[in-house]
Amino acid sequence: MEILCCNCGIEIEFNNKNMCSNCIYTSSNLLQKIDKTTIIETCRGCERYHMPPSSWRHLQLGSHELLIHCLNKNRSAKTLNITDSNFIYTEEHSKMLIIEIKILDEGVEYVVNLQFKIRNRQCGDCMRAESKQFWNSVVQLRQHPASKRTFWFVEQLVSNHNAHMETTNIKETKDGIDFFFTKKNSAIKLVKFLTNFFGVQRKDSNRLISEDRRNNTCNNKNTYCIELMPFCKDDLVAIKNKSKYDLFVVNKMNTFCTLTNLKTKKTKLITSKDYFSNKDQYVILQRSKDFIEYEVLVVNRHNKSISITNDNENIIEIQTDMELEVDNKVYCYDLSIKNFPIDCEFDETVLLIRKVPNVPIKLKDGNTPEREYGLFLEDIEQYKDIFESIAEHRETPVENLVKQLNCL
Repeated sequence: MEILCCNCGIEIEFNNKNMCSNCIYTSSNLLQKIDKTTIIETCRGCERYHMPPSSWRHLQLGSHELLIHCLNKNRSAKTLNITDSNFIYTEEHSKMLIIEIKILDEGVEYVVNLQFKIRNRQCGDCMRAESKQFWNSVVQLRQHPASKRTFWFVEQLVSNHNAHMETTNIKETKDGIDFFFTKKNSAIKLVKFLTNFFGVQRKDSNRLISEDRRNNTCNNKNTYCIELMPFCKDDLVAIKNKSKYDLFVVNKMNTFCTLTNLKTKKTKLITSKDYFSNKDQYVILQRSKDFIEYEVLVVNRHNKSISITNDNENIIEIQTDMELEVDNKVYCYDLSIKNFPIDCEFDETVLLIRKVPNVPIKLKDGNTPEREYGLFLEDIEQYKDIFESIAEHRETPVENLVKQLNCL
C-alpha cells in the first residue's frame, strides 16, 4: 500500500510515521541523542585496552570482544535497540575505529556510524617496567644438568598454550629460563601449568622491599624456583639397588620418568618425589651428546641380530628387536671408552639406542639442524595430543628457540 509522505509529498510505502526515510532522518530526535564520537584508551607498550576502572585486556583488532567493548564505552548506545553492528575498515595509523550500527525504533530502521578515537595511555605494568620495577614475581625454571631438548619442549609447550602472555620479561640462563611477572597470581598460574606437565621440585621464597606499618601493608618480591628432574629421553641411567647398580634407558619424560631395565626389559616409573628424596641413588652415565653413529651392514631376522660399523671400521654384532634395514644409521653408546663415576658391569660394549631418521630435517632457513634438535623434532611426535601443530617446530631456527620467548 502506497501513501504520500506527510512532509514532502512523495509516494512511499506505508509506515508508522507516514514519512519517507529522508524526512524521518531529518525530523527524528533519536539520532540527536546518540553520541557519534567516543574515546577509548590503549597502551602503546603492551597494546592492551583499558577496562575501567583499573584493568587492561588484550583485544584483537576487528574481534567480537573489541566490538562489545567499544559499544559499552558509548553510553548513549546502551539504551538503543541495536539489531546489527559491524566494523568499517579504517587505516591503522588513523587512530580511529568506526562501527556501523542498525537501530530499530517504532518500526523504522536507522543506520548510524559511530566513531571511536584511540587515545594512548600507559598502563601500570609498563610504567613499572620503565622505572626498572618491572617485576613482582619470578619463576625460575632449572634443570641440573640442563638438557637442550627439555627446554625446547618447554618453549613449545608454553607457546602453544599461551602460558607466557602475562610475562613482562623472559630471560635465558645457563641452566634454565626465568619468567618475570608483575602479579603474584600470574606467576602461580605458570607454576601450576608446569607442574601439570613435568616432574618438579618447588621452592618458594620472598624478599621484603618496603612496608607501611600504619596501613599494615608490605611490598614483596616473590621467587618460585622450579627444578626439573635431570633426565632426558635416551639417557643411560644407573639406579642403586642395594649394593649394586641396575642400568636403565629413559624412554619418556612427563610428570614421571619412564625407564627400561637393560637386563630384564621391565619398565620402571620414577616420580619427582622418588628422585628428589633419593638423589644419590641415581647416576646419569651417558646422554645423547655421547651418541656415536653406526651403519647397519647385516640384518639377521632369524635370531634378531644386526651387524654395525662406525668410522673406525669395527664390525660389531648386537641383539635387537628394532626393525632395521641394511644401510640404516643408528645411534649407540660406546661403553668401552667411557670412565664412569661408578663401577658398572656391561654385557655389551656397544648399546643400541635409536634409529637415525632417514629423511633429513630442513629448517626454514634451509640449514640442517644440529643433532640434538633433530632428536627433539623426532621425539615431539609422541606429544601430538599436547601440541596444536607439529609443522611449526620444523620452521624455527635452533639458535632462536628459547630467545623467541620474548616475542611470542
